[in-house]
Amino acid sequence: MTGIDLCEMIRSFDSETPILFYSAAAYQIDIKRALAAGANGYLTKPTGIEELGRMIGELISRRKVWTGGDTIGRDDS
Repeated sequence: MTGIDLCEMIRSFDSETPILFYSAAAYQIDIKRALAAGANGYLTKPTGIEELGRMIGELISRRKVWTGGDTIGRDDS
């Protein structure tokens, strides 16, 4: 199974969980396919750890906005 296949499978039952591709495939067609499959972002290797962390943080922040601030598995105790 490819990452595109997995993304499409996840999107068939879950439209909210952020999906970020982190891949060495840097061709525009690869990026377009991933985004068309439902990915929320696409970074190409060798992206630095700072950029990867920034993108993950951005997707988590968007998720909080989408869900009104609730996150799955949050423990406020």
